[in-house]
Amino acid sequence: MMRKKGQLPYGIDIDGTVYRDYELREQIVADEIEVLESEHGPRALKNDGYYNVCLVARRLTLVGLNKPVTPEMVLSMFSTDFTHLLQSSKALSAERDSFRDAAQAASDAASGTVETGV
Repeated sequence: MMRKKGQLPYGIDIDGTVYRDYELREQIVADEIEVLESEHGPRALKNDGYYNVCLVARRLTLVGLNKPVTPEMVLSMFSTDFTHLLQSSKALSAERDSFRDAAQAASDAASGTVETGV
């Protein structure tokens, strides 16, 4: 599973400590289901923004924080930081697509015919 490491522009203040360094992993189907089955599910079903916050919280690790990130923690961050995480998520997706495209091209090259005299 691919992960993206980075640093938030402002950071999240949790219990008096500001956390800026993070790791964001790819989204998997289990994230979507577990959000809907959690205590956050009823609100997430009514509000796409909150659903996205819950998904980011599940995928986010803050370096030095010894507990899981919660939707409430994500809600307390500056919007600039949240936008930064969304951009990191898009970059992860682009990396995955690029990886898939390269694998497909290699597979096609291995199974294709070799052209000579061109």
